[in-house]
Amino acid sequence: MIEYKDGINLNLYRIFYYVAKEGSISAAAKKIYVSQPAISKSLKKLEELLNVDLFYRTLTGVQLTEFGETLLFYVENSYNSLLTAERTLLESKALERGKVSIGVPSHIGSFFLFEYIEKFKKDFPNIKIKIVSRSTNEMIEQLESHEIDFMIDSSPVDTKYNNVIVEKLVTFPNSFITNKKYDENMNSLKDFEDEPFILPVNRSSRRKELESLLTSNNIELKNIIEIETTEMAISAAKKGFGICVIAEEAVKTELEQGQLYKLNVKEKLPGLEINIVYIENFLPPAPRKFIDMFLQKKDQK
Repeated sequence: MIEYKDGINLNLYRIFYYVAKEGSISAAAKKIYVSQPAISKSLKKLEELLNVDLFYRTLTGVQLTEFGETLLFYVENSYNSLLTAERTLLESKALERGKVSIGVPSHIGSFFLFEYIEKFKKDFPNIKIKIVSRSTNEMIEQLESHEIDFMIDSSPVDTKYNNVIVEKLVTFPNSFITNKKYDENMNSLKDFEDEPFILPVNRSSRRKELESLLTSNNIELKNIIEIETTEMAISAAKKGFGICVIAEEAVKTELEQGQLYKLNVKEKLPGLEINIVYIENFLPPAPRKFIDMFLQKKDQK
């Protein structure tokens, strides 16, 4: 237990932080290896110190009161500042050690991220790289909790947090891709209404954009296979299951080698806009260097 002259007991706030984040005294006890009675005693002491109730006790755990929510805002920011300070001191200026945790959806990471990782590892071989793939909302939460340092994702990136910076990097054209050549006179999607299509799932932004395009051109596709991941959609297109809607960059090699072909139709899809998403005030040296590499590449284009 650490006591300072001004009376701040950091251990009480540490325990409060973990109980608030876990939503349960028992879960927090397992997380920080402190007994449940000791945690309960510390919370009671902190509430007496501040003269407010910080939690409601529920059947399933605990829930923050309004005062608890306010305290968590400041404690969490302080905790994150300490983590950033620690990493900043540990990661030398020469980046001889350190780590970078990146969040990216698989359909973007598979064709966009690896060249940057390759370059970064060449310049800084001792930096550890970790890549996680989740939904946009999940990655935003991981960004806020500092489980990842930054994320790469397509537009739109919507967040309730005002400290998150979303910066556009590049836009790739989306196209209709198939494993066979069609008659050159078939230059409208209307000509392909009866052909099988491989489409993103309904809830995705890409599917919504496509539906808007089809509706505005009075086109109704009659044979649809829904596939959630880009990798599986590309594999299905290669096997001839249908016409795939995909970013050209994701199948650049296949197009160059003649394994896949692009439909030359007049209807054009919105491009795939790639963004880098981060929190400026909590960036240790290694992830900051990685982000700078992205932004410098963007400025060169």
